Amino acid sequence: MFTSGTTSAPKGVMLTHDSFASYILATVMPADPDIEETNLVTVPYYHIAGLQAALTAVYAGRTQVIMRQFEPVHWMELVQEYKANRAMLVPTMLKHLIDHPRFGEYDLSSLDVITYGAAPMPIEVIREAIKRFPGASFINAFGQTETASTITMLPPEDHVLEGSPKEVETKLRRLTSIGKPLEDVEVEIVDEAGGPTPVGETGEIVARGPRMMAGYWQEEVATQETMRSGWVYPATWVIRTRTEEVEAVLLSHPQVDDAAVIGVTDVEWGEEIRALVVRTLRGAPSGSGEGESATQEDIIEFCRERLAGFKRPRSVVFVDELPRNVMGKVKVAVVGAGGVGGYFGGLLARAGHEVTFVARSEHLDAIRRNGGLRVESQNDGEFHAPGRGVGDTADAGSQDLVLFNVKMHDNPGAIASLPPMVSADTVVLTLQNGIDNGEQIAAVIGREPVMVGSAFMEGRISEPGVVTQGGPGTAGFGEMSVGITERGEFLYREFVNAGWRVELDENMVGMLWKKFAYIAGSAAVCSAANCVYEEMRTIPATRALIQQAIEEALTVGRASGAPVMEDSLEWAMNSLDRFPPQGRASMAKDFTEGRPVELEGLNGALIRLARQTGTPTPANDFLYAVLRPLADRIAAQQA
Repeated sequence: MFTSGTTSAPKGVMLTHDSFASYILATVMPADPDIEETNLVTVPYYHIAGLQAALTAVYAGRTQVIMRQFEPVHWMELVQEYKANRAMLVPTMLKHLIDHPRFGEYDLSSLDVITYGAAPMPIEVIREAIKRFPGASFINAFGQTETASTITMLPPEDHVLEGSPKEVETKLRRLTSIGKPLEDVEVEIVDEAGGPTPVGETGEIVARGPRMMAGYWQEEVATQETMRSGWVYPATWVIRTRTEEVEAVLLSHPQVDDAAVIGVTDVEWGEEIRALVVRTLRGAPSGSGEGESATQEDIIEFCRERLAGFKRPRSVVFVDELPRNVMGKVKVAVVGAGGVGGYFGGLLARAGHEVTFVARSEHLDAIRRNGGLRVESQNDGEFHAPGRGVGDTADAGSQDLVLFNVKMHDNPGAIASLPPMVSADTVVLTLQNGIDNGEQIAAVIGREPVMVGSAFMEGRISEPGVVTQGGPGTAGFGEMSVGITERGEFLYREFVNAGWRVELDENMVGMLWKKFAYIAGSAAVCSAANCVYEEMRTIPATRALIQQAIEEALTVGRASGAPVMEDSLEWAMNSLDRFPPQGRASMAKDFTEGRPVELEGLNGALIRLARQTGTPTPANDFLYAVLRPLADRIAAQQA
């Protein structure tokens, strides 16, 4: 079962039959013919909580009422209609229920048990929920895919806020915890060295027991990092604690309906915290005018009083709603379903989005035959990316997102095919090499739909219907002008949820020049020398030629007025050193295999721009002159 991928790339968790059997036998009572139970399921079965709910239903004899997606009114209707006595909710769902203006219209008295988890529960929300569901027992469950579901639980008695003032105070403190370990697991909080953490100190939660995972599928390094001496150290617990602590504070603001935290590029610090907030007019502070709502300054000041400086959001973006990865799909078309498009589009397909692969010839036939692509990834293992295949973009229809990934020499025809897929809200995102692809697309469909990006990976179609991914497998994207937009925030969250290793860049055009300069130098030398990266970066004269070609490209960019970043040369040389030793540039592979190459879109485009700005480029002139005859010969053979 794959992890959600919300804090890192999804990993395949290997769970045994005993992982599930031991959990159920230790925590669930078997079916009793005198007891009828109905569980309203709001989580998907590809999530560990959903799978355990299904298996538990069989063992305990429970009826399951399954929601396709959560919606507050429909949830209340189902509870009333089926007399559901059990339900599992994430905190956001519970908050939407108790805040809903029609909450009092439905009979929810059948609910005996409400389990919550998967995110931090704001104290204000759970206290109000306890009042609103007086007949229900609440349980806070904490666990992960790696542990085959729950390992700690805050039981119902700790949600009963009765007794002496001291007892109530103790229970209120417990409501901010995740309870105690279940009987079939051991749980400890350890320091960085793996030793016990003193009470009151921050540490890492680790667990062991018969139902822990056997490891991550095809990820030996990650398995070794996570499983140590019989204990499971899921690193995402630490990361999630950091982000969710911030989100919990945001959600406790009286004028915040929903919130999420992401990292965005910052020139000074590398990355800063940004809050995405859905506002409500309910609960406005006393003295405020009717209809007023929280401002960015209000939110940041609210966090200042409750969070350490390094945890506070530096900016706030207000949105109408936050997409949740189990509550909707994005319609995606992948134009150029080769290595780059197939990999990134495949991750979106695996995450449940509705993906259409625009392909041709045998590759298209295989996609149609297999109901999608097979992706063989160095980072994510082998997986099936479900989707339909079309040869004509008119058959794809209107899309929410178009990933544009064709080779630059195919731009004219591919760009001309975009209009049937573009509507008022469509985003067309190019992840190509080069610096002017966004402008070429904008010339046909206008600037508004276009976003630009860049991918850092090796990829190809290894056989019809199969794409491979090697190298870093990362991407960056942003607007064609400097700044972060709401649609960028939306796509960033969807991409991260789908497992992309991605950055949302405020100056993406500057980032494109970084990559363009790096590719123009390294790919051209790799092609001309017909060598691997380890060879060309360790021979001093060859390395010097690469650096000279990169420096020339950056000089041309500055001369043309592009927002070239100061660290571009350092970044490019570091990228050269990080590339897999035996790897080769995709242009070099195309030269070797007699396929059309991107020489004109890289070094050719650079030289033409250099002539316009009066900038000398001797290294690039030399590389272009060496490679041009072979490129022309390949083009003539393909004609």
